[in-house]
Amino acid sequence: MNCTEIIKSLGLDCIILPSSDGKPIHCISTPFDYFDGDGIHLYAEELGGLVRFFDAGDTLFHVAGSGIKFRDKRSIKPIQKLVEEAGAQLSEGGEISTLATSEDSREGFRKTLTAILNIAGWEAENAGVSTDVTSLASEVEIYLREWKPDHELLYEQPLSGISGRSHSFSFLIDGELIDVVSSAPQSTASE
Repeated sequence: MNCTEIIKSLGLDCIILPSSDGKPIHCISTPFDYFDGDGIHLYAEELGGLVRFFDAGDTLFHVAGSGIKFRDKRSIKPIQKLVEEAGAQLSEGGEISTLATSEDSREGFRKTLTAILNIAGWEAENAGVSTDVTSLASEVEIYLREWKPDHELLYEQPLSGISGRSHSFSFLIDGELIDVVSSAPQSTASE
């Protein structure tokens, strides 16, 4: 077996796509999948002496297809944070990308793929959950980590009530159970 065969057997592949300006765009297939089985891939193109890795907006398109909608800048904050933590950028149009020198292209590839995988994991956890609750919980998580950065943050903590019924709290930090509940406009507007 040679290196090319090993790379293919691991699920990595690269094909050149045609482009309108004649410069090649490389489509890189990975062995990773979204929660629904769709394959994860990214693209690479040369820009002068740099290599740009990007997802062409495919990741957020997939998230939207799973029913998660982003209505405003606040609701996209969890995604923005995941992309930034990976060292990549998120454009206004929803494209994840990095720029790297040819010598540092491995790092650019890693950052872009990490951002995509982070979002894919977030999507798997939040598909089918109301975007309001998802965004609120993600925002609360940011504040909890800022509030107590040296404490472990645990998710979805079960607790049995007096009746024996099990309840699930959104977070546990420093011995405190914290539940995230969005308000209903009808309830908060009533007198």
